[in-house]
Parts: sequence; structure tokens; C-alpha cells
Amino acid sequence: MENKNNTNAVLSLVFGIISILTACTWYFSIINGTIAIIVGVFALKSPLRKRRELAYAGIVTGSVGILIGISVAIVYIFLYSSAGSDYLNALPGKEFPSQASPTPMPEVPKVPDALDDNTGEDIMFKLNYLRNIVGI
Repeated sequence: MENKNNTNAVLSLVFGIISILTACTWYFSIINGTIAIIVGVFALKSPLRKRRELAYAGIVTGSVGILIGISVAIVYIFLYSSAGSDYLNALPGKEFPSQASPTPMPEVPKVPDALDDNTGEDIMFKLNYLRNIVGI
């Protein structure tokens, strides 16, 4: 008795699973999903009727892999194109680091100019004044 299996159905499922697993690299996902669908259709049209459910599963997983790959490609294009950054910059009420205004420096009060004779008393007054400002 001859044991003929439908290897195209198994290959379809394998390529479909690979297309889902390689979704972050969208081009591999689309290529493997396309291969899974094509091999799955050949498995369904084959005269061997064994493992048809694997062929259906391969077609479904290949389709899901293609859809995920296309959506990842769209997200990549959106994020890395100038159109995507222009859209993000145009959102109302959103400030991004490239648009953020610099933090203003706090104003340091000036030391009173009444004591300009640079005596020891004048220097001690200025040091105490600065210590009170800084909080040491």
C-alpha cells in the first residue's frame, strides 16, 4: 500500500506560519504569505485529498501574514517619511522634543551695588547673600 501525503499542504502551513513570525520584516512576511497561498491553492487542487485542512490553514495563515506585513510596511512608511513627521507635528496640543521651547533660566537676583568698596565686610555680605539664594 502506497502512502502518499499532500506535502504541498504541509508546505503551505509552514510558509504561512513563517509569514506571521517574520511580520517585523514586512518584505519576508509578504513573500512567505504569498508562497503559502499559492502552495495552498495547489494543494487544494491536487488529486490527493489528504490533509486538506492543512492547506486551508496554510492559506489562512499566509493571508494573515500578508495583512500583518502590509500593515507593518504602512507603519514603517508613515513613521520614517517626512509626511508622517509633518502630520505628527501638526497635531493640536502636542509638543514633541523637536518643537519644545527651551526652558527659561531662572533669574538670579543681583547683588546690591551699595557696597562696592571690596572690604572684608562687603565680601562677607555678598557671600551670605548668595548662600541665602542658593540655600546652602
